[in-house]
Amino acid sequence: MEQEPIATVNQRVPPGAAQISCGACYKAMSINVPRYLLYLQEKACNRGVEIIKTRLAAANGDFSAALQEVKKLAQAGGRTKPACFVNATGLGAMKLCGDGAMYSVRGQTVLVKGEASSNITRIGDGHVAYCIPGPGSGTTILGGTKEDGI
Repeated sequence: MEQEPIATVNQRVPPGAAQISCGACYKAMSINVPRYLLYLQEKACNRGVEIIKTRLAAANGDFSAALQEVKKLAQAGGRTKPACFVNATGLGAMKLCGDGAMYSVRGQTVLVKGEASSNITRIGDGHVAYCIPGPGSGTTILGGTKEDGI
C-alpha cells in the first residue's frame, strides 16, 4: 500500500515516467543566510563589538602568524588583544591552519524567483536533486551537482 507523501507525488508523475517506490519525510529548517548574518552583525555591533575585517598575507600553514596580524590590528584600535578571533578562511584553512582534512567540492546550483513552500530532496540512480527555499527572499535554490576534490 502506497503511503503519503509518496502517493501525492506519484499522482503528479507524467504518464510513462517511473513512479516513486519508497521515500522519507522529514522536517528541515531553512534560513536566509545573508539576512541572518546581517542580523547577527547588527546585534553584535549594538553590544559594542568592533568588527575588524582584513585580508591576511599567506601564513604558509602557520596560524600564529595570522593571529599576530590580528593582534596588531586590535592594538592599532586601542585594545591589547582581540576578545574573539573568527577564522572565516574557507578553503584557505588548508594552508592557514595546515588542515589536511579539508578538500574542495565543486557544485552547481541555480537561484530562481519564487519561494518554494518546503525543502525537497530527491535521490535517484546516480543523482541527487534538491530544492531549498530562501525564507523571506522570494527565491529558491535548486541543485545540484557535487564533485569532490575539484
